[in-house]
Amino acid sequence: WVGEIFDGLGCVEAFRQRGLALRDKSVQLIGLGGAGAAIAAAVAAEHPALLRIFDLNVERSEWVAEVVRRISPATQVVIGAPSTQGMDVLMNASPVGMLSDARLPLAVSNLPASMVVFDAIVKPEQTPLLQLAEACGCTVVRGREMMRGQIARMTDFFGFRPQA
Repeated sequence: WVGEIFDGLGCVEAFRQRGLALRDKSVQLIGLGGAGAAIAAAVAAEHPALLRIFDLNVERSEWVAEVVRRISPATQVVIGAPSTQGMDVLMNASPVGMLSDARLPLAVSNLPASMVVFDAIVKPEQTPLLQLAEACGCTVVRGREMMRGQIARMTDFFGFRPQA
C-alpha cells in the first residue's frame, strides 16, 4: 500500500496563491498530527529559516523535527512551547478552535500585525485564532484556502485536467 496526503501541499499552495512566501521566514507550527506533520514537511520544502514546532506528543515532535532536518538541512528546527516571539508566520494544525471550541491554540491576547496567521481548521471558517489575528491586523490564511489547494494538487496527482 502507498498513501499520499495533501494537507501540506494544500497549505503551501494556499500561501502561494496569496503570494505569501515561506522561504527564509520564521514559522511557528502548532499540532503535528497527520495534517500537521504533512504541513511541516511541505513547509520544510519551502526552506524557511526557522521552523518552531509544538505537539503534546514529544516523540512525534522529535520525529517531525528529524523529517524537517532531512528535507531542509539549512532550516533551524526548534521543538518547544508555542511562541509568537520573532515569528513571521503562525500556523495552527491542532484541533483547538474547531467546531464550538472557543479556545486559542496558544496563550496570547495580541499578535503582531506583520504576522501571517494560518489555521488548518475548515469549520468554523472564522476560528478564534483567525478572529484574533484579524483584530490585530494580521494577514490570515483560512483552512478553506488550504482545502482548495489540496483539491488542485489532487487533480494534478491523479492526472485530471480542466476541460477547455
